[in-house]
Amino acid sequence: MLPKILTQQDCAGIERPDTERESNLLLDLERGALATSGDSRRYLLRDGVRYGHILHPGTGWPVPGAPRSVTVAASSCTEAGLLSTIALLHGDRAHAFLEDQGVRYWVLQ
Repeated sequence: MLPKILTQQDCAGIERPDTERESNLLLDLERGALATSGDSRRYLLRDGVRYGHILHPGTGWPVPGAPRSVTVAASSCTEAGLLSTIALLHGDRAHAFLEDQGVRYWVLQ
Protein backbone atom coordinates (compact mmCIF):
# COMPACT_ATOMS: atom_id res chain seq x y z
CA MET A 1 0.00 0.00 0.00
CA LEU A 2 2.95 2.34 -0.28
CA PRO A 3 2.11 5.32 -2.52
CA LYS A 4 4.45 6.29 -5.31
CA ILE A 5 5.40 9.96 -5.43
CA LEU A 6 4.54 11.34 -8.87
CA THR A 7 4.08 14.69 -10.60
CA GLN A 8 0.95 13.89 -12.64
CA GLN A 9 -2.29 15.89 -12.52
CA ASP A 10 -4.45 12.88 -11.64
CA CYS A 11 -2.75 12.23 -8.29
CA ALA A 12 -3.91 13.13 -4.79
CA GLY A 13 -2.14 16.21 -3.50
CA ILE A 14 -1.17 17.08 0.05
CA GLU A 15 -1.63 20.82 0.39
CA ARG A 16 0.81 23.03 2.20
CA PRO A 17 -1.09 24.40 5.19
CA ASP A 18 0.29 27.92 4.76
CA THR A 19 -0.92 28.38 1.15
CA GLU A 20 -4.18 28.51 -0.77
CA ARG A 21 -4.54 25.08 -2.35
CA GLU A 22 -0.90 24.65 -3.35
CA SER A 23 0.23 21.02 -3.27
CA ASN A 24 3.33 20.23 -1.29
CA LEU A 25 3.43 16.61 -2.46
CA LEU A 26 1.60 14.51 -5.05
CA LEU A 27 0.79 10.86 -4.39
CA ASP A 28 -0.50 8.00 -6.51
CA LEU A 29 -2.39 5.59 -4.28
CA GLU A 30 -2.89 2.20 -5.90
CA ARG A 31 -5.22 0.89 -3.17
CA GLY A 32 -6.42 1.92 0.26
CA ALA A 33 -7.31 5.45 1.32
CA LEU A 34 -5.89 8.82 2.30
CA ALA A 35 -7.25 11.23 4.89
CA THR A 36 -5.93 14.58 6.08
CA SER A 37 -6.68 16.44 9.31
CA GLY A 38 -5.42 19.88 10.19
CA ASP A 39 -6.18 23.52 10.84
CA SER A 40 -5.59 24.97 7.35
CA ARG A 41 -9.22 25.93 6.84
CA ARG A 42 -10.86 25.75 10.27
CA TYR A 43 -9.27 27.82 13.00
CA LEU A 44 -9.75 30.90 15.12
CA LEU A 45 -7.15 33.67 15.12
CA ARG A 46 -7.45 35.79 18.25
CA ASP A 47 -4.89 38.24 19.59
CA GLY A 48 -2.26 36.76 17.27
CA VAL A 49 -2.82 33.19 18.52
CA ARG A 50 -4.08 30.52 16.13
CA TYR A 51 -6.51 28.01 17.69
CA GLY A 52 -7.22 24.86 15.67
CA HIS A 53 -10.73 23.37 15.52
CA ILE A 54 -9.76 19.93 16.81
CA LEU A 55 -10.13 20.04 20.58
CA HIS A 56 -8.57 17.74 23.15
CA PRO A 57 -11.43 15.87 24.87
CA GLY A 58 -9.82 16.21 28.30
CA THR A 59 -9.24 19.96 28.23
CA GLY A 60 -11.68 21.29 25.65
CA TRP A 61 -8.83 23.30 24.09
CA PRO A 62 -6.67 22.82 21.00
CA VAL A 63 -3.49 20.82 21.64
CA PRO A 64 -0.34 22.96 21.95
CA GLY A 65 2.34 21.98 19.45
CA ALA A 66 -0.04 20.08 17.19
CA PRO A 67 1.06 19.79 13.56
CA ARG A 68 -0.70 22.01 11.02
CA SER A 69 -1.55 18.99 8.84
CA VAL A 70 -1.43 15.20 9.14
CA THR A 71 -2.14 12.89 6.19
CA VAL A 72 -2.40 9.14 6.68
CA ALA A 73 -2.53 6.30 4.13
CA ALA A 74 -4.46 3.30 5.47
CA SER A 75 -6.61 0.44 4.28
CA SER A 76 -9.87 2.42 4.71
CA CYS A 77 -10.99 6.05 4.91
CA THR A 78 -12.30 5.42 8.41
CA GLU A 79 -8.92 4.20 9.65
CA ALA A 80 -7.00 6.97 7.86
CA GLY A 81 -9.37 9.66 9.18
CA LEU A 82 -9.27 8.41 12.76
CA LEU A 83 -5.49 8.13 12.81
CA SER A 84 -4.90 11.56 11.25
CA THR A 85 -7.20 13.27 13.77
CA ILE A 86 -5.89 11.33 16.77
CA ALA A 87 -2.33 12.17 15.69
CA LEU A 88 -3.20 15.87 15.98
CA LEU A 89 -4.39 15.25 19.53
CA HIS A 90 -0.92 13.87 20.35
CA GLY A 91 0.59 17.30 19.61
CA ASP A 92 4.36 17.24 19.23
CA ARG A 93 4.25 13.44 19.70
CA ALA A 94 2.22 12.93 16.49
CA HIS A 95 5.17 11.32 14.66
CA ALA A 96 5.74 8.80 17.46
CA PHE A 97 2.04 7.93 17.61
CA LEU A 98 1.88 7.30 13.86
CA GLU A 99 5.09 5.27 13.88
CA ASP A 100 3.51 3.01 16.51
CA GLN A 101 0.49 2.51 14.23
CA GLY A 102 2.61 1.19 11.38
CA VAL A 103 0.99 3.34 8.67
CA ARG A 104 2.44 5.61 6.02
CA TYR A 105 1.99 9.27 6.95
CA TRP A 106 3.02 12.84 6.20
CA VAL A 107 3.15 15.53 8.90
CA LEU A 108 3.46 19.21 8.01
CA GLN A 109 4.23 21.85 10.62
